[in-house]
Amino acid sequence: MAKNDITGDNLISRGLSPEGEKQFEKIFGVKKKEKYIPPPLPTEFVDTSWGDGESRIENIGRNSNDGLHYDQT
Repeated sequence: MAKNDITGDNLISRGLSPEGEKQFEKIFGVKKKEKYIPPPLPTEFVDTSWGDGESRIENIGRNSNDGLHYDQT
């Protein structure tokens, strides 16, 4: 339970009064529930030089993914 730092009293929240409940929607409005649809991903920065995902996975399986095929200098 939260306490007031100065007085040490317990902090207890009260509910709305009957009048507050009547006026709540008028004060704060009614929220509409809308399904969120994310925006499409930009395609201008997508690296397509690797080909489709399946062929990339096949290449990794054949050549490994440990970086040993790069020049070691």
